[in-house]
Amino acid sequence: MVGSFRLDHEDVEVDSAAAPWLATVPPTGPASISADHWVPLWGFGMGNDFGNRNETYFSASSGWQPTRFFDIAGTSRTIAFGESIPDPFHSLDFELGVHGTPYKGFWYDIGAFWMLFDNRTETQNIGNTDFIILNTGSSRNRGLEGELSYDFLAPFQRPPLPELQAEPGKGVVDASKAISVPGVSPKDYHPLKLIAFSNVQYLDAEFTESALLIPGTNKTIVGNTPAFAPNFVMKGGLQLRKDNCFDITFSAIYVSQQFWQDTDVGNAQIPKAEIAPYKVFNLTGDFYLTRNLRIIAGITNLTDEKYYDRVFANGIEPAPRMSGYAGLSLAF
Repeated sequence: MVGSFRLDHEDVEVDSAAAPWLATVPPTGPASISADHWVPLWGFGMGNDFGNRNETYFSASSGWQPTRFFDIAGTSRTIAFGESIPDPFHSLDFELGVHGTPYKGFWYDIGAFWMLFDNRTETQNIGNTDFIILNTGSSRNRGLEGELSYDFLAPFQRPPLPELQAEPGKGVVDASKAISVPGVSPKDYHPLKLIAFSNVQYLDAEFTESALLIPGTNKTIVGNTPAFAPNFVMKGGLQLRKDNCFDITFSAIYVSQQFWQDTDVGNAQIPKAEIAPYKVFNLTGDFYLTRNLRIIAGITNLTDEKYYDRVFANGIEPAPRMSGYAGLSLAF
């Protein structure tokens, strides 16, 4: 069992010649504004080993979102007349799950999460160009996450003595089962790996308190799904790699339908409130030329999918179609 405590302090001061409206926000001077917050944070975690390299885990922690530039300044109004700077956005997170490596080459992690967000900081339009930022209420996110991976070549590998240590948090290696490989040290042992992996997340997100109204009604957005909170996100693929030598990965990702604004309705420019589901396939890789220099390359959106996942009040930002990249990475 592990507990932790942290005290954060932020002091944000903005002087802007391009935000004359700041002069009208007392008690600050012309075109200047500041935010000062002290935020205590805490965390608690516990785990329990059981069976053959399995572990249950639980964690609880608090968090917050520091003040951003556009929370207090900008060329458009961001704070209502006579109002103070919005309070920090606070969160409370809980997670409970189980993970482990019960068989050589196999890894799993299954968990549930519950996240509470208070003092949500959101924007409210007050004209064609101006908006204000204010604390509007609370929301709740809950769901399930799962991860599976398996190295098909691991059962046939013969690591040298002593056997390589398991990755942090993924169980304890039984060194008595190691098999010696003559002429190879553990430090230089980089076996070939063929890994199939899959990740999935189910998310149920909902506003529980809010001062914002659905346009054209006197109903608040309580009960609505927050923007950019898809119910399902799934990712999987196949990876062939040899550490410090090369890595080739074919991956696919699927994102379900989601809303692009918290009101769950569109506007005059973009009547459709929903972002359609999409799937993307990618092929990426890297190859080490030396210990510190490697080539990186890839092709993204292999099927040339036409989709978008970023929407603003005044337009849609299309996602890249099929494209490629290449370059060098130098590590020190």
